[in-house]
Amino acid sequence: MSVSEGKYLVFSVGDAEYAAAITGVREIRLLEGVTSLPDCPPHVLGVMDLRGRVVPLLDLRLRLGRQPAGERPVVVIVDVGGQAVGLVVDRVVEVRSFAGSVWQEVPTAVPSHVRAFVRGVADLAGRILLWLDLDRLLAVDAAELAQAVGAGEEEGPGFRGEGVAACRS
Repeated sequence: MSVSEGKYLVFSVGDAEYAAAITGVREIRLLEGVTSLPDCPPHVLGVMDLRGRVVPLLDLRLRLGRQPAGERPVVVIVDVGGQAVGLVVDRVVEVRSFAGSVWQEVPTAVPSHVRAFVRGVADLAGRILLWLDLDRLLAVDAAELAQAVGAGEEEGPGFRGEGVAACRS
C-alpha cells in the first residue's frame, strides 16, 4: 500500500465512514435538480446542471451496496480522471489531515474486488474510516457513461464525456 499523508474529505454512506483525498474534490452542494437517464443501473441517478455544465450523478450509497441513511443527501463534486462527477453521500463529516502512518493495510479477508478501490483502513479510537480511491472505484463507470451519454459536442453544450455508469440508449 502506498501511504498518503494529506487532507481528506470524510463522509458517511449508510452506517460507514469513508475518506477520499481532498485534491479531487471540487465542491459540495445539496442534491437538487436531478434529471434521470433511461435504462441505467440503480446507482446512476441521472445528471444535474452545474453552472451550465451537465454533470452525471452517481449514488455512492447504492454503488457501495449500502442503504441510504440520510434524508437530505449531499452531492460531492469530484474530479475523476479529469471529468466532473457528482457523488451522492448521506453527509459530509469533516475535512481532516492524516499522517501517512494512520492508514493500515486492508485485511486480506476483504474480497479482492473491494480491495481494488479501498486503499486503506484507519482506526481512530474505535471510529473506522475506509480510504476510497475514487479513480479506481469509478473507472469502469466513467468510461461506460461517457460512451453512452457523451454523443459529442457538436450536439450542443452539455455532457462532454463527463460521467459514470453503464446506461444504454
